[in-house]
Parts: sequence; C-alpha cells; structure tokens
Amino acid sequence: MEEKQKKKLAITIIGILGMILLVGLLFINFIIVNPLDTKNTDKKMGEIRITSEFAVKEIYVSYFINEIKGYLLHKKPLSGELPRINVFIKDIGKTFTTEIDEKIETYEGIIGNADLSIEINRKDFFEIIKAENKKETTSNKTKEGKIKIEIKNSKGELASKGYKKFLQNFNEKIGIFDLISEKIYTQNIAVLFALMMICTIIIIYVIYY
Repeated sequence: MEEKQKKKLAITIIGILGMILLVGLLFINFIIVNPLDTKNTDKKMGEIRITSEFAVKEIYVSYFINEIKGYLLHKKPLSGELPRINVFIKDIGKTFTTEIDEKIETYEGIIGNADLSIEINRKDFFEIIKAENKKETTSNKTKEGKIKIEIKNSKGELASKGYKKFLQNFNEKIGIFDLISEKIYTQNIAVLFALMMICTIIIIYVIYY
C-alpha cells in the first residue's frame, strides 16, 4: 500500500473512532442528562381538579412535581435507583416523598433517602400549580426566598437521573460534566477511551508495519 493511502486510511480510522466517542458523549447528554420534553411523556399527568386549597394531598404533590418537569426524571442507569424528592409544606408541618418510576407516586412522610428536598408554604404551592408559567413562577419564588431547595446528593448523581430541567425551575445548573464527575461514569468513559486508543495504535501499527 502506498504511503499516501496508508495515511488516508489511518486518518479515516481515527476519525471513525472519534465519531464513536462523540456519539457516546451525545448519548449521555441527551438521553441521560438532558432528556427531551417528549421523552417519558407516558409519566406526564393530565389536569387534576383541586377541590380545596386548605389540605395538601398526595395527588396535589405529585401534580406539583409533574408540572415542574418531574415526568422527565428516570431511574439511574446501571443501579436502577429511583429519583426521590421530599416536599415539606412548612406552614402545616407536613412532609411528602415523591418517587418517579413508571409514574409519579407520592406518599406522606419521609421514605428512603431523597435526592433533594423542597420547602414551601401552602399558598405558594397552590400558586405554582395554578400558574400559567410554572417555571418562571417557581424561579421567582425561589429568588424571593419563598422556596428553599436542599440538594442532598451530588449533582453528578442528579444528572444521572435526568434532573437538569427540573432543577432549572429553582435556578440550579447541572450538566454533562457533573455526570462525568460520578466515579462509575468516569471509569466507563476512561475504559472506552483507552480501548479506542489501543485499537487505533494496533490498526496504525498493522497498516505501517
């Protein structure tokens, strides 16, 4: 094989391996970290009827989580750990736990270890549910201190469960590099990159020698 052909073939192979790595990173970003709004819509709840704003019920909490993109949350890849959120209604002293699996389920009390907790008063809770622009309303109330959010797990852990758009409601940022900070994903990406480099070296060696 001529020298020019060898170089062209080597460059082509390296380009293909680079594309594979790029596709892998895009998969992590758009499927795991930043799912599209059209993804997991089977979890999305329809409109519910609020019969009273005096009592906060489990179904209201589920709907609240749903309306701020909770339906985009998913199990953590590999471990299957569920997204779990505590919602504390401060003025009535009640805590609810919401879990997202095949659908959004809420239970009264604290169940398991939550990824984060949201503290809010009943009045603000119902105002968000009824708001036309729920993201803007939630963001403004967070800025005003009417909503307090406590992140209990690492942002990498949250990224792996698709919390990016959910946390944007509370002016919190999260992204692919938070996910890469998680040890399990760092190891997998490092192994993938190492294998690609080994394959590249072997192919180039075979071509040239």
